[in-house]
Order: sequence, then C-alpha cells, then structure tokens
Amino acid sequence: MGRAEPGGVLAARYRLRTVLHRDEVGSVWLASDGLLHRDVAVRPIPWAPYPGDAEQESPYDRPLRDARALAKLDHPNIPVVFDVVQDDGRLWMVLEAAPYRFPYRSLGDVVRNDGPLEPQRAAQVGYQILAALRAAHAVGVLHRDIRPGSVLLGRANRVMLTGFGMVTADGGPAAPETSAVPPCYLAPECASGQPATPAADLWSLGATLYAAVEGRPPFDGDGREEILTAVVTGYLDRPRRAGPLWPVISALLRKDASARPDAAGLVWLLLRVAGARAAAGAVPAPESAGWPAGAAPVTGGRPQVRQDRAAPAATATAQSQARAADAGRAGSADFIPGFGPREPALPREAPEHEDPPAEEPVQAGRKRRRKFFATSAPGS
Repeated sequence: MGRAEPGGVLAARYRLRTVLHRDEVGSVWLASDGLLHRDVAVRPIPWAPYPGDAEQESPYDRPLRDARALAKLDHPNIPVVFDVVQDDGRLWMVLEAAPYRFPYRSLGDVVRNDGPLEPQRAAQVGYQILAALRAAHAVGVLHRDIRPGSVLLGRANRVMLTGFGMVTADGGPAAPETSAVPPCYLAPECASGQPATPAADLWSLGATLYAAVEGRPPFDGDGREEILTAVVTGYLDRPRRAGPLWPVISALLRKDASARPDAAGLVWLLLRVAGARAAAGAVPAPESAGWPAGAAPVTGGRPQVRQDRAAPAATATAQSQARAADAGRAGSADFIPGFGPREPALPREAPEHEDPPAEEPVQAGRKRRRKFFATSAPGS
C-alpha cells in the first residue's frame, strides 16, 4: 500500500483517512494525529526546480525555509501550520483541518454551483484575502498561487486563504514548465519569467475577484501557452457584473506592476465597495512600491525585517482624495481605476463671452431676477 492512500501512515504519526480537497497542486488529506489524537489536514509540498538551485541548495531547503516562515504566521484568514514532515522522499505540510471541512467550500465551487458573487460580497471576500496577504508579505512570504480554488468560504462570511504550498519566500521565479499555477491567474511579470513581488500576488487577487463576479477567468485560450500570451499582451474584457468593483479589478490587473494600487489603498477601495465606508475612513498615504514597510523577502531560516518603519508622508494628492472621500458621495463614481476617489469638481469659471452675474439689491417684499447678457462678438 502506497503512502498516499487511505490507511497510509506518514512519519509514523499521521494516518491518512480521506481526501478533503483536490486542486491543480495536489490533494489535501484528512489525517489522524496519532500522538496528539486530533484531526489534521496534510498535503504534499510540491517541489519545482528554481534557477540556480542545483548548485546552491538541496531540493528540500527552499520549501522547508518557506514552511518555517509560514509557520510563524498567526492570522485568522490563514490555516495554522502544525508541522512539516518528510516521508518516503516527499515533504508534507500538516495544517489545521477545519478550513478544509464542511461548511467551508472553495470559491471556485461556490461560483460554479451557486453562480457569481455580488460585487459587495466579492469585495468582502477580497478584503479578507488581502488581510492574509498583508500578514504574509509582512514577514517576506509570497503566495504565488491565488485563485478561486485556494480561497475557502465558510459561515459568517469567513474566508481562509490556503494553498501556500507554492510559496516562494525570496521572490525567485518558478520554472514555467513545472509551475502548477493556472496561467490565467499568473501575473504578467511572472508569466514572462521575471521575479515575483507582492504586486504579483495583488494581480492574482484581481484575477480571482474577476472570476468571482463574472463566473469565468479574466483570460482564456486554447492551451497554456496561448493563455500566457493573453496574460502578457492581451486586453481584458470588461465584466458585465462587477459594478462598483470594476475599478478595483481593472487597477489590479494592470500589466505594469508599479501602476497597481498598493495594499493600503486597496484596503480602502475594498471596504468602500463592501459598504463599510465608515471603516474605510480617509484615503491612506501611498506606500512605496515593492515589499511593505518593515518587510523583506525571506532569504534564510528567519524572515528579515528592516528597522526603517517610518511611513511616507501623505502627498497633496492623497490629502485631496481624503477630502473628497469625506464628502460622502455614493456610487461607483467615487473611484478612479487604481486608487481613491475622483477629485472634487472645481467651480465652473465663466466663459470669456459671458459676464459674471451682477450683485443686485433685493428690495423688501420683492424678488429680483438676475439677467445675463452675452457680450457682443468682435466686429458686430
């Protein structure tokens, strides 16, 4: 009997019982912990060669380093990592079982069986995904595999972001020919073989939100190569169901990673679409591109955290956007694709051919009408 079969025992401790979840990466098993007598979820950690790995480290160094960084996370939207074991030449990640069991369902299954989400509900889901990503990015961990199948929905609007098995802690690019990430959710820079950054995770979040409200991925084609070409060079079809969430999606799916909204601005945008305008508050100051303040990619056994935590000062644009947000205007007109509300309309100036209205006294008991006279055209 093989190890990955019901009844198989991993590391002389975890007995496999049944498959809880299947996706492009592999299967998630329900297992019994023979030592602590509890249910756990276990999944194999896929290993794909990275450029330079053969000369620098063993095949297991990178996934173990990523798992150690992930195990340090304690966030309500990320499953807890209990253990990483090696058995029969494979690495397995041991996780809390609850998110993989009923009533949790993947976002992909919900959209497939129940139909696309309403924009407000999708924004609530996106906000929780973003909260998990910000926690991971803060310790230098990238996800790299955000898609509807890795987002689990539970009761009371609870969302869990799973699938960190494809994470790369130092931002290095995965080998395209071995990557299990669906190409329609892969950021253009990653599809082109460039190193991943937090902006790549945000692009995948935008593609996932597109699928959540539209019921189909943002890019499609015949075969992986055609889809990758569409991701890198193609144009996005405007969805029909996104409504006020469309400016957020279109901003996240910009080809240029530096032109996408930062995480702080995205929190504000999603809260506004989700209906939590009071919680959103004023528009935050823009963050610098790349990793969030205080975080750096994980390059060793421990995440590297920089000491320069000073936030950049708010710019004049952000301040004017905050004033516009406080005005409380409703509807999708609050947003421009990318970041913040539209600027408040400036007072209309009188055209050159029109005289400004004259101040006329108002007599008691009588209203006076103001008359406007156009100046005569030159030469008339």
